[in-house]
This record gives sequence, C-alpha cells and structure tokens, in this order.
Amino acid sequence: MSDVFAQGQLVTLPEMLAAREALVQQQRTLLQQGIQTVISFKLNIPGPIKQNAALDRIFDYYLAQLQRVLTQAKLPFGLATKANVATGSYALLTVAADPLVVKRQTCLLEQMDPLARLCDFDVLYLKDQQVHSVHRTRLGLKPRTCLLCGQEAKLCARSRTHSVAEMQVKISQLYDQFLKQNKGCA
Repeated sequence: MSDVFAQGQLVTLPEMLAAREALVQQQRTLLQQGIQTVISFKLNIPGPIKQNAALDRIFDYYLAQLQRVLTQAKLPFGLATKANVATGSYALLTVAADPLVVKRQTCLLEQMDPLARLCDFDVLYLKDQQVHSVHRTRLGLKPRTCLLCGQEAKLCARSRTHSVAEMQVKISQLYDQFLKQNKGCA
C-alpha cells in the first residue's frame, strides 16, 4: 500500500491559520470585484502534511474534474488562482452563475467516487458586503459523511473520533484504488 504521507513538509497551526486568512482575503477581493460566485477548492487532509506529489496529483485530477463538470453544465467560469503551497494546494474559480446552481454541481462531484470525499468545494457569494457560503443542507442534501465510519464528518472531526493515522491509512488506500482506476497516470 502507498503511504501518501511519507513525504512532505510539516506545517504548523500558525502557518495553517495564516494561510486560511490569506485565502479568505483572496476570496473577498474576487467577490468585491463583482464576481457572482467563487468556488474555493482545496482538499481536506488530516495531519501536518498538506502537500506533496501524491496530494498534488489528487488535487490536479479533481480540479480538472471540476472544470469538466462546470463546462458540461454550461456554467461560464475562469480559473482566478491556483497554488501548490505547503499548507495545501488550492484554487479559486470565478463562475457567472447562481451560487445554488454551482453548489449543486460541486455536490455531485463530491459524490463522484470515494476519494472525492477529500474535496472541499466552498461556493461563495457576496450579500450585503458579507461573504456567504452555500451549504449542502440548503439544497436539501445531508451533511457529508466520515471516510471511516459513515457518521456526519463534522461530528467525527470535532470529537476527534478517529486518529490522524487512521485517516491517513484510509486516504492511502483510496489513493491506491485511484491509481489503479486511472492506471497510475491521473
């Protein structure tokens, strides 16, 4: 079995918080420029290693899938930013479409296969000069489930039901399946 987390720079909590704040500022700036909808895409990766060759492969694959889904849905979009950084790769896409329509498409993509569970697609819009996010429940969808036990993911994360090591083993198993399905050249 692959060990997706065997390599990569360890990042600290202060580095993650600073990166998150910088991303929020980029999102706000785009929306304040009059963009109707912004998709902020990153991977939900447990532990201190957030970026390496394997994680970049997963990220790039699902970014391409996102672009394919938006194209098929005839939703005009642009890639505003793509960054592969130690705190985790991310992309910001601008979409000239209703945020609810966009969120429906990203939810379909999140359910595409088991590894897509790692994808975090925040669909953002500006209302009354405040950035808002469209949640799955607004579309009548259930909250996302845990990779390991099938319970609500947020509950498992908050209570730390599973260890980082357990989650990383599961991600490595899913990555191996991903490579087999894509013949190692995703």
